[in-house]
Amino acid sequence: DAKVLAMAARNSGGVVVAQVKRLAANGSIPARKVHVPGSLVDCIVVVDPEDHKDYHSMSYFENHNPAWSQEVRVPLEEIPPLPLNARKMIARRAAYELKSQDTVNLGIGMPDGVASVANEEHFLHRITLSTEVGLFGGLGATGHNFGPATNAAAFVEMNQMFDFYNGGGLDVCFLGCGQVSSTGDVNVSRMVESKLTGPGGFMDITQATARVVYMGTFTARGLQIGVENGELRILQEGKIMKFVNQVREVTFSGDMAVKTGQSVLYITERAVFQLGWQSPELELVEIAPGIDLEKDVLSQMEFEPKIAENLKTMDHRIFEEGLMNLNETVFGVDFRERLEYDATNHVVYIDNGNLNLTTLNQVHEYSIALEAVMRPIYEESGRFDVVANYENFDCRDELAALFASMVQEIEAKYYKSASRYAGHAFFRAKLGKELEVLDEHDLFPFFDQDGNGQVSAKEMRAGLERYMRMNVSDDQLQHIMGFPESGYLDENGFYLQMNKFFSHRLRQKP
Repeated sequence: DAKVLAMAARNSGGVVVAQVKRLAANGSIPARKVHVPGSLVDCIVVVDPEDHKDYHSMSYFENHNPAWSQEVRVPLEEIPPLPLNARKMIARRAAYELKSQDTVNLGIGMPDGVASVANEEHFLHRITLSTEVGLFGGLGATGHNFGPATNAAAFVEMNQMFDFYNGGGLDVCFLGCGQVSSTGDVNVSRMVESKLTGPGGFMDITQATARVVYMGTFTARGLQIGVENGELRILQEGKIMKFVNQVREVTFSGDMAVKTGQSVLYITERAVFQLGWQSPELELVEIAPGIDLEKDVLSQMEFEPKIAENLKTMDHRIFEEGLMNLNETVFGVDFRERLEYDATNHVVYIDNGNLNLTTLNQVHEYSIALEAVMRPIYEESGRFDVVANYENFDCRDELAALFASMVQEIEAKYYKSASRYAGHAFFRAKLGKELEVLDEHDLFPFFDQDGNGQVSAKEMRAGLERYMRMNVSDDQLQHIMGFPESGYLDENGFYLQMNKFFSHRLRQKP
C-alpha cells in the first residue's frame, strides 16, 4: 500500500517521506523489484541499525519471520494448537460453516482462531484463507500479529483485495461482533459513546458476502468458563450483555441482509443464532451441552429471541480436548442429506454444490443414495422433475464417464425432466457431452421474456416455474429478486441474485 499512498499524497500536493533501513545507489535495484518509484518520494529517513527492531519490525511482536516474507516455508503441523478456551470453542463451531473450495475472509480477534482450527484439524488445504491486507492462502497470524500469513500463496495490494471483496469474490466471512440486536443488527464501530473505533473493512466485507458468520463470547468483561465431560460450565458470568434491544451504532443491518438474501449466523461459546430468511428476527438454533436455556442464555439477553422448534445441542466434541476429526465431519459426504423432495410441486432438488468425488466407492454410494430417495417417490407418484445444483462440483477425470453413465441410468428410470446448473466451466466441459449442464449465467435471455434487458418480478416467477419447477409466494419472490429499487433486475443484478440463489437457496423449499 506504500505505492498507492505515495501516489495519492503526491497528486494531492502532499509530502512523501520514506523510512528505510539502508540506502542503495540510484539505478542499482532492478526495475521489477522497485515498488515505489523514487520520483514519488520527497525525502528519506534512514533508521539506525540499533533501532531496526523498534521501527522496522514485521508486526507488534515479531521482528522478522521469514515464513511471512516467503523466504522459507515451514511445516504447519509444527505450529501449536490453540488452548481449549472460549475462543477455540467458538472457532470450532464456526468451522462447521466452511465448505470445500471456499474463499474465506477472517477478521481480527476471535475469527482468526478458525485458521488455527483448520490447521489443527488438517483441512487447511481444502479452503483458501484471505485477509484484507492482501494475502491469499497460508495460515494467518493471530492476535496482535494479525495481518501476515505463514506460507501464503499470493500477495496482492490491499486496494485490489477490496476490489475482489466488493465484487463478491468471497464465499464466506467470519467476523467479530460487539453488540447484536433482536433484528440481527451488529455494532463493532462504537462500543462506548465517547470512543469511535470505526468499522475498518468490516462494511465492505459484510455487504458483499453471501454467507456471514459473526463470532464472539455471549457476554463480556469478566466471563469465565470451564468444561467437564464434554459439557460447558459458566463459572463466572460477564458483566456486560452483548445481545441488546438496540445496538449503539448499526455497522451491519439485519434488515438489509434479509432483503439481499444473505445467510447470517451468530456464534458464541454457549449458543448459536441465525437471522431469519423472511424477516429480520434472531432465532436461537443451538445451545451448548450443559447450558441451562433460561439461566445461561435467555436471562443474559435484553430481548427474547425466537427459539427453533428443533433446538439442537452443539457437538460435545467442541468442548473436549484433542482432535475433533472435523475434516470428516465438515467435508465428509452424506449423500442423502443432499436430496430434498418437494411433494407440492413433485420436484426433487439435488444439491451437489462443493461435492468432490474422488473414489469409485463414492460414486457407488451416490448412486445408492439416489435410488433410496427416488424409488419410493416414483412408486407412489410416478416420474418427477429434478433440479440439480452443480456449483463447484468436481470428480476425478477417470470417474467422469462412470458418474455421467450412472446419472443417465437414474434419469431414464425416474426423471420427467432435469435442470442442471453450474458456474464451473471446467466441469461443464468435462461432462457436457453426456449431461446437459447449464451455466446460470446463460439464463438471463430465458427469464427476460420481452427482451428489454430487464427481469420483472412477473418474469422471475414465470422463469422459476418453467426452469426451476418452483412455485414461490410473493414474499419469497421479493427475497429472490433482492428488493431492487426500480422493481426490475438488469443483467448484472440478475446474475448476482441468481448466484446467491444457486449457492445458498437451492435446497430450501418454496
